[in-house]
Amino acid sequence: MENHHEENPRVKRTRESIQNAFKELVLNGRSKDINVKKITEVAGIHRKTFYLHYTCIEALYEDIIQKIVLDYGKEVKKLTIPYDYYELTKVMFEFYTSDPFYEKMITDPKYQDFSNKIMVTNLMHNRYDYNPFEKYTEDEQMLINMFLASASTDIFRQWVNSNKKIPMKKVIELTGRLLENGVSSMRN
Repeated sequence: MENHHEENPRVKRTRESIQNAFKELVLNGRSKDINVKKITEVAGIHRKTFYLHYTCIEALYEDIIQKIVLDYGKEVKKLTIPYDYYELTKVMFEFYTSDPFYEKMITDPKYQDFSNKIMVTNLMHNRYDYNPFEKYTEDEQMLINMFLASASTDIFRQWVNSNKKIPMKKVIELTGRLLENGVSSMRN
C-alpha cells in the first residue's frame, strides 16, 4: 500500500471515498471512464486531493489489490495447515462471491491484469505460509502453482459467467477434486 498516515480519520475517510468511487465505477461497468478525473467526480473531491493520497491511478490500483490480498489472506490463515484444495477452494469461492466488486474484478475480462495480480499475489502469500511443493526447484514450484491458480480462477470465472447454474457447494467439490487429484502425485 502506498505510504500514508491512516491514523488520521480525515485521511482514512478520503482514501475510502476514493476507493469507493473506483469500486462504483467498476460495478457500473464503465471501465473506460476510470481515470483520476472521473474518480474525483464520483468521490466528490478535487483532483489535487486525489494526488495528496496517491501519486497516480496505478498507486490506487495497488492499494486496492493489497487490500483484497490482505482480506483474502486473513481467510486463508483460518485454515489448519496442512490444508487441502477443497478447503482452499471453498475459501476462494466464498471470499470472491462475498462482494460484488471482488467478483467482478476476478471475472470481468476488462480487469484481467488486475485479477492476475491479485491471484499471483494471493498464491505467493499462501506459499509463504504453507508450501507443500518444497522438494521442487523454484521454477518447478512456479509451474505447479500457476497450474493451481489458473485452474481455480478459470473455473471460478466460468461458473460466474454461466450465471452460477451449478450450486456453489458442488462446484467447490468439483474444483477441489480436480486440483487435489491433479497435484496429488506432486506433493511432498
